[in-house]
Amino acid sequence: NDSIVINWGGSFDAIDFHVKISEEKLTAEQLEAKSTPLVLDSVTDATWMTIKDLLPGKKYYCYIQSNCGEEISEWLDTVFTTSNIVTIPYEEKFNLEYTGSSKVVSYLKGWYYGGTEGYTPFVNTCTQNYLYTFK
Repeated sequence: NDSIVINWGGSFDAIDFHVKISEEKLTAEQLEAKSTPLVLDSVTDATWMTIKDLLPGKKYYCYIQSNCGEEISEWLDTVFTTSNIVTIPYEEKFNLEYTGSSKVVSYLKGWYYGGTEGYTPFVNTCTQNYLYTFK
C-alpha cells in the first residue's frame, strides 16, 4: 500500500521518458517549471517504474513525457490512489465488559468466538489464546 508499479507504452524511437508524480494536479506551466514540489521527478529509458514510499490511501497524479531525440511528446497523465490496508499481523485487544453475574463477556458486533456465530466465551484466568474471526 506504499508503492506502485507504473507501465506505459513508448514509440520505437523513444530514447527515454520523463516521469513526474505529484500529490496535486499540475498545469502545463507547473510541469515545465523546475521549482514545482514533486513526489518524483525522474528520467528513465524503461517503460515501467516502481514508485516507493507513497502514503497509504492517497491520490497521486502521474505525468509521463517521451523524448524521441528531436521531438518531445505532450505529457500523458493519469491518476492513481494507493490502497489503505491494515498490515498484518493485526491484533484486537477486545476491551470488553462483563455482563451479568455469570461473568460472561460481551463481544463486539461482527466478531465471533471460534468461528461460531453467537457463542460468547467465558472470562477466566487461563492464559490460553482464543481465536476470534470477523464476518
